[in-house]
Amino acid sequence: MGSTRLAGGVRIELWLIVCISVLWLNGCAPTPREFVLDSPEHRLTNGLRLLELGRVEDARYEFGEALRLDPSCCAALRGIAISLGLEERFEKAFELMNQAKSCAKDPRDKSMAAVGFMRLNELQKANGWFKRTEKFFDEALRYFPENSYAYYYMGIACGQAGLFPKALWAFEEAAKIGGPIGEKAEQRLNSVKKVIQAKPVSTSARNLALKEVLTRGDVAVLFIRELQLDKIYRERGIPFLDESNKGFSLPQDVSKHPYKKEITKVLHLGIQGLTLLPGGGFGPNLQVTRSEFATMIADILRNIRVKDSAEAFTGGREVVFADISKKAAYRADVILCTVYFHLMEPEHGLFRPMDLISGPDALVAVAKLKNLIGP
Repeated sequence: MGSTRLAGGVRIELWLIVCISVLWLNGCAPTPREFVLDSPEHRLTNGLRLLELGRVEDARYEFGEALRLDPSCCAALRGIAISLGLEERFEKAFELMNQAKSCAKDPRDKSMAAVGFMRLNELQKANGWFKRTEKFFDEALRYFPENSYAYYYMGIACGQAGLFPKALWAFEEAAKIGGPIGEKAEQRLNSVKKVIQAKPVSTSARNLALKEVLTRGDVAVLFIRELQLDKIYRERGIPFLDESNKGFSLPQDVSKHPYKKEITKVLHLGIQGLTLLPGGGFGPNLQVTRSEFATMIADILRNIRVKDSAEAFTGGREVVFADISKKAAYRADVILCTVYFHLMEPEHGLFRPMDLISGPDALVAVAKLKNLIGP
């Protein structure tokens, strides 16, 4: 899953959208009723769909309409609270989540309110956020021990806190319980396993570890903070643009970026696929495809000449990926990263070149590259 960027810079990871679906699983009425056009259920469904489109205000309107139709609809209150949290309006968000907790009708509803508090704390990340998230996790399980959503979002919080073994446990529990969130828990479980395999050492890499999609800025951080590529190039005498070069001009879209330092170093290294764009900018927030990432890694391999990687692919060995044309400009790079050095893994004969590179997959590739390069 990827993410949606809203006007004003609000970013919604799509796994947050799943949280909203949780908020109305129990419905708003104590007894089943027919799904009609203007009902709380219909309005809640509309709200979810609008959030998937990144239309937070419109979604909040639909949740508000659900509440108008059924003033006792706790799920609508939770939906409004999360929508406010996505816009970082936390004071009002917590106030409404407290109302949702107060109006909870049964143990499951109370448990879901606790999950809502878990989500808000993880979004806000104020001092002590993780301990508070653990407290609400325990509360959610007291009300409803088999709440797979509580385990799932505890796994999300643990991943955000860099506690990967505990995240593994939480996702395992969510997957074991199953239900609507079971498949997503399995996906998250596999991602955490990759991160644990990669053993990231830098704080920056650990922070990026479970991102579902990496940007060009993120990749720059991995190459500088985790791989320490500038140090490697310097030690091996690989030529690159000196940082004191007066002819170098920093792109405008980098000058105030949080990753300015790392991006500047990457630009001096001149890594193919991670240089300036045709328009003169760097595009730090542009998402990176698997084929683009393969090109970057292949360029590093060739520069460092790991096991004569410059000559590793000669074209004499026939390698076929069903989703890569023989004329594709990145074909040799992909083969170098897969068949020859196994830094990136295809699935069922497919490389998925246009898919976006995830944090776990990028970390595994960087970890394997570090081992290839050696001390």
